[in-house]
Amino acid sequence: MTTIFRIQPSLRLAVGLLILFAISPSAAGQPPNTPSESPAPPQVLPPLILRGVPYTPDKPVSGELSIYGSTSMQPLAVLWMEEFRQMHPDSKAVIDCNGSEESFQKLEVGKSIVGLVSREVSQDELDRWSLETGAKLVAVSVGYDVLALIVHPENPLRILGWNAKLHSPLTLRDDQRGTNWGQFGVVEPLADQPIHFQVLSKSHAIRAYADQFLLQGGDGSEIVQEHETQSDVQAAVASDPKSLGLISAHRVATKKVRPLKLAISADQIISPMDPLVIDRGYPLIRKLNLVLIAPKDSKEDPLVNEFLAFVLSRQGQEVLCKDGFVPLDGSELSLQLEKLGRIDLK
Repeated sequence: MTTIFRIQPSLRLAVGLLILFAISPSAAGQPPNTPSESPAPPQVLPPLILRGVPYTPDKPVSGELSIYGSTSMQPLAVLWMEEFRQMHPDSKAVIDCNGSEESFQKLEVGKSIVGLVSREVSQDELDRWSLETGAKLVAVSVGYDVLALIVHPENPLRILGWNAKLHSPLTLRDDQRGTNWGQFGVVEPLADQPIHFQVLSKSHAIRAYADQFLLQGGDGSEIVQEHETQSDVQAAVASDPKSLGLISAHRVATKKVRPLKLAISADQIISPMDPLVIDRGYPLIRKLNLVLIAPKDSKEDPLVNEFLAFVLSRQGQEVLCKDGFVPLDGSELSLQLEKLGRIDLK
């Protein structure tokens, strides 16, 4: 269901095997605090380098794994399990995802359960839910998702300036928040039109990023339209030239909408479709996490342990790339294995 309301004032690696495409270098419609953009020279993309060792289990495991949480990560979980079951044919999974915020509620001692959370997970949050669950919880990062701001093809805007001080793409030179398209250099017929924000509902993790980067600091006059899927957000932007949306970059259909570049400094403009987007400092990034009851030893839950080992292996990271996400680098993989008390992935 779609609802419209007025918000109250509160508030690296290569991207898998993405195909680099050209976005018009025109500076038409660029905000007043954005540098002019010159055409980028042709790029030679580096080969995809994945960290982690190959997944080589000692023996098959069996049982039923329950996976809940992020709708954005549900297709990824399905792909992971399809490959995981090739090595563990007696295993199966129930994948029932209704949003990141349900992940913690589903964890239960004595059951093989993994939660998908497509946002940062704080230690305070883990501690709070550990008390609720009656067991220590741990969040394991498994990759990244690049987010993209999208506009209607008839909107001439190509670039927004990133305000590092306020962590927002919607502020002007004086740090005031822009509320209509004309303030960002867009000419008639959109110049005097207010921005229509197309966002996911609050049950989805991307909504927290929309609140933080787009809606925070509003004066109560913003028009916000909520949706239940990223496809719905994209469709709403594609049908309304006054709209601005936020979705995962790998889900952007460039024939329907235009992803905006961000100027993060006077001489650096980054597209969310750039395969080196994370290394170049693009700010709209979210971590993908698995949350689970912390293992006390390697034999406590063989099914969950093996699934984690697979996800953090080279094969698991390849699957993540196939679904359009960004894999972890070597140092991040080591950090996640350290959380689990593992020296290697076997």
